Amino acid sequence: GSGHRVEQVDGSSGKQNHELFRIYSVIKSHRMDLQDASAWAIYEAILTESIRHSLDPLLILAVIKVESRFQHTAVSNMGARGLMQIRPLVANALANEVDLGDKFASGELDPEALDDPILNIKLGVFYLQHLKRRFRDLKLALTAYNWGPTEIDNRLSMEEAVPLEYALKVLSAYQ
Repeated sequence: GSGHRVEQVDGSSGKQNHELFRIYSVIKSHRMDLQDASAWAIYEAILTESIRHSLDPLLILAVIKVESRFQHTAVSNMGARGLMQIRPLVANALANEVDLGDKFASGELDPEALDDPILNIKLGVFYLQHLKRRFRDLKLALTAYNWGPTEIDNRLSMEEAVPLEYALKVLSAYQ
């Protein structure tokens, strides 16, 4: 091992340790080629950011599974990139609100920067929490994550149906 271990603080942390191991196991099961240090870094980013933004880390794993199947170099036909499939336009809109560290402090992000799993997770989790606060509903937030918040706002204001297939796919993976 690489020195990473979960220390038990009290008797109630057994369940928590199990959850932590599950997160790591999901990452490794989807990316057996990942070295342990990389898998732990992704795990720690998911855990840190999900706690910071009050989201379940298993939900973040579900989004990543649906979006990129854990391929950090994935690029969609819409130009969305990385584990959480973030479009460069969205990333740059969010970049000032998220502490991305010195490495990315130089104004506009290069699209390739979104291939960095830690940066991608920081932006993606922040964005999902932002959408959850905005729409006050997880299914709508997930749908807005996929379709864009403007599209969902427009459909809601026109009283049109909101396509929930993506949200249901993520929630299914979440279960």
